[in-house]
Parts: sequence; structure tokens; C-alpha cells
Amino acid sequence: MTFQEASNILAKISEDGEWWKLNHGAANRSQMIAAMNQTGTAHSGYRYAFMNEKAKKVISILAEVAGEFNSQHPNDLFSVDDLIDILGTAQFLLSKKTEQ
Repeated sequence: MTFQEASNILAKISEDGEWWKLNHGAANRSQMIAAMNQTGTAHSGYRYAFMNEKAKKVISILAEVAGEFNSQHPNDLFSVDDLIDILGTAQFLLSKKTEQ
């Protein structure tokens, strides 16, 4: 999915008046994070299972990105901190899209 396609999906949600679904997701996310912080263990349920599966997919993509960088720049090495910076940049870009 391209960045533009993701933007279009967010725009469609607002046009269709389906913000209640986002509120429902936010409440579920909050409960999931609170439970994980309280117990120190992984949460169960469909939302956690989905997010865990997709997180592994994102990590796989990030590993490809690191490999690509390392092969293109043999005198440099991409670190975990660089990968975290990519995630931070993506978070910033997504946040800016939701503000529009």
C-alpha cells in the first residue's frame, strides 16, 4: 500500500462517519497496553494477535531496508537505532496525515 492509498483510507473513514470505529479501536488499544504494562506479558485477543503479526511483517521489511542500505554503502552499517528512526519518521508522517 502506498502512502497516498493510506491517506485515502483515512479520508474515507472521516467521510463515511465511521469515527466511532476509531474510538472503539483506541479503547481496545488502551486496554491492551494497560494490561501488558500491568502484567509484563503479552496480551491476548484479536487486536493483539493482529498487531503482533503485522509487527513481525514490519520487522521483516526493516531487515530488508537495512540489508539494502548495507549493500549500497559498504563503508557504513545500518543500526537498530537507524531502523527505529525510520519508524519514528513514519509515525511523524502518519500523525501529520491525521491532522489534515
